[in-house]
Amino acid sequence: MSLTILNRYEIIKQLGSSDFVETFLVKDRKISPEKEVVLKCFYPSNLEQISPTIIENLFNQEASTLAKLGKNFHQIPIIYNYFQKDGKYYLVEEYIKGKNLTQLGIISSKQCVTILSSLLVTLKYFHQKNIIHQDIKPENIILRESDNKPVLINFGTFKEIISINSLLPNRDFQTDSVMTNPEEYTLYQKYMMRTSFLGNLYCLAVSMIYSLTGKLPIEIHHDANTQILEANTYLPNVNPSLAAILIKAIAMDTSIRYVTANQMYDDLQTFLKTQNNYIPEKTTLSSVSDTDDNLVNSIASSKKNFSIIILAILITFIMSVSASLLITITEKKTPTIVETLPQYNTNKGYGKIGGMSNNISLYSENNTNSRIVGYGFTGQAIQILGSEYDKKGIIWYKVYHPESGVTGWIQKEFIDL
Repeated sequence: MSLTILNRYEIIKQLGSSDFVETFLVKDRKISPEKEVVLKCFYPSNLEQISPTIIENLFNQEASTLAKLGKNFHQIPIIYNYFQKDGKYYLVEEYIKGKNLTQLGIISSKQCVTILSSLLVTLKYFHQKNIIHQDIKPENIILRESDNKPVLINFGTFKEIISINSLLPNRDFQTDSVMTNPEEYTLYQKYMMRTSFLGNLYCLAVSMIYSLTGKLPIEIHHDANTQILEANTYLPNVNPSLAAILIKAIAMDTSIRYVTANQMYDDLQTFLKTQNNYIPEKTTLSSVSDTDDNLVNSIASSKKNFSIIILAILITFIMSVSASLLITITEKKTPTIVETLPQYNTNKGYGKIGGMSNNISLYSENNTNSRIVGYGFTGQAIQILGSEYDKKGIIWYKVYHPESGVTGWIQKEFIDL
């Protein structure tokens, strides 16, 4: 007799297991015809220090958001159902058939560009929604069998936030130890996964380097002074411009890195426009398909389109000059009210994260029911952008957190001015 869960889901095989969650490939018996889906079972009993109300709210919030987004964006699994029963939480999602990057083995530069372009489009979309993937790695990038498009799985699973928070102490990561100590490197990876959009780009670049070389950055030689990966020696078959994009995304000096997926995507498109030999082509199941038609059209160049491109550049230049003149005139009359991404310095208007907790959540709005957009550690510097009272009369500060590149809201009690 086959095993079932909740008298509905017939277990085909177990896909994964940890202290908090078990993942199964199952058949849903109540769907006709029966359909293979992924069932994730979350067990919060080991999290006695976390309020059940917080766990429930976090589960419902993330599952609901991903269910809505999955209907409109098809490079993450569709969420079919989510519910709670007998103190356990269940998530039913689409089963993505295909090989992950680890199973695929070493890939070519063309395959890397295709996968990277497509996934950057995915991250651009989700970062606009203030959603951070908690676990980007080769095993969580699957090339879907039906169309060979890269799909990110395990997107937004809230158990990662809880488990990683409990693993990481309050610490500063030192460049020399991170790049030489495997344990420190693993902790740094987890820190980067959870904290920011910038961290998503870091982990995506690490995954691409692994797929190109079969090695993690810690296994590849770095310059002793700069700790920059030596691409010429250890990425000999990778175009230097492509290697430079990947290296920039994983630089230990975070001020060098890409801040947004859009920046990294734009650099990749610039590279493609000048490297015809590296433009993704139509492929078969044995390789990787090209990205969406819009993406391919945006990066392909031909003699037929050359005059159109030149005209577009001229129009863009004229519009840019006009816009610059208009902005200059406007600035003389009234102060600008457009908020730009703040840059960290030590002038007045800055403080530090305080409080007794090792890490503090940054929220998308000035209330704890809003989405968590990042985390900061006690003692880290922040820039104060503004302040507001919430409905309970509590003061919240809108801050920029330079360590993660995230802007969010923190209660006054957790800030030392």
